[in-house]
Amino acid sequence: MSAKLNLYNRFREKMGELSCIKESGIWNEQITEENEPNELVHQFPAAYIEFSNIVWGRKQQPLHQGAYTNIRNQQTSSEETEVTIHVCFSHLERENDSFAQIDAVLDLVQSKLEGLEGDLFSNFQRIQELQPTNHNRVIIWPVIYKTSFIDLGTLDEDLILSTLTGITFTTDLIIDPNTVSGVRSSGYTS
Repeated sequence: MSAKLNLYNRFREKMGELSCIKESGIWNEQITEENEPNELVHQFPAAYIEFSNIVWGRKQQPLHQGAYTNIRNQQTSSEETEVTIHVCFSHLERENDSFAQIDAVLDLVQSKLEGLEGDLFSNFQRIQELQPTNHNRVIIWPVIYKTSFIDLGTLDEDLILSTLTGITFTTDLIIDPNTVSGVRSSGYTS
């Protein structure tokens, strides 16, 4: 299992413990101003996780040795990585009334995530919140945490195979009879 998947699974587990969070998953800007007509298909409040750029470095001393551990491939994030939790709310009728509800949900999310640890990531610590100021029907409240990741250099072949099973790729193949591997050939006939 990767460090990102380890954190993602723990995040989903913790959000599942909160009855106020109706939806959780990976953030892919599914709730944005440009996407506003589609915002109403989501259930609110919702929480989504976004991984920032992870800078990997080699580990000097092996963290774990075992039959399936490739010590040469062990890595850690070379600096603390920022992970953003986007807590999303549907806009309520009166802004002043809705802020009390927003704050209560943010406190509950914080209580579940602060100090969260996993096998492959370190203590999750809140470092910043950003107040949303440009919103219409949906309020997106980013909360930024820091953590460090560990990659043991192993592959979970069962997970990879089960994930890849059933994937279908479709493509159109266009062949120019006058070109082979990008080099024009002379005298080629189809």
